[in-house]
Amino acid sequence: MAAVARDNLFMTFDAFHAAQSNVDPAQFTREWGRVFRHVQIADDPGRHEPGSGTIDFPAFFEALATVGYAGVIGLEYVPAAGAAEGLAWADHYDRITPLEPSIDRESRT
Repeated sequence: MAAVARDNLFMTFDAFHAAQSNVDPAQFTREWGRVFRHVQIADDPGRHEPGSGTIDFPAFFEALATVGYAGVIGLEYVPAAGAAEGLAWADHYDRITPLEPSIDRESRT
C-alpha cells in the first residue's frame, strides 16, 4: 500500500488472521488503521469471541479509537457457548452499538 501511495486504496483487516500470522493486531492497527475500511474480529486460537483466546482486544480497540476508525466491526466468530453468551464481552465496551436492521421490510414485495 505504501508503494502504491493512492488516497483511494483501503484495507479490510481481520484480527484473527493477523494473530494467526503472528502479527499483533493492535500494533498493526496503530501503523495501518488509517486505511481500514472494514474490520472483522475473532479471538485466536479457536475463532471464538473476544476474551476466549490470546488477542489483547482492549489494546486492539484502543488502537482503533486512536486511529479514528469509526466503521463497522464484523463479528466473524463462532460463539463458544451460544449466541447470548458470545456477545457478553461487548458489555465492557461503551463504544459498541448494535446497528439497526438496514432492510426496510415494509417496502419489500
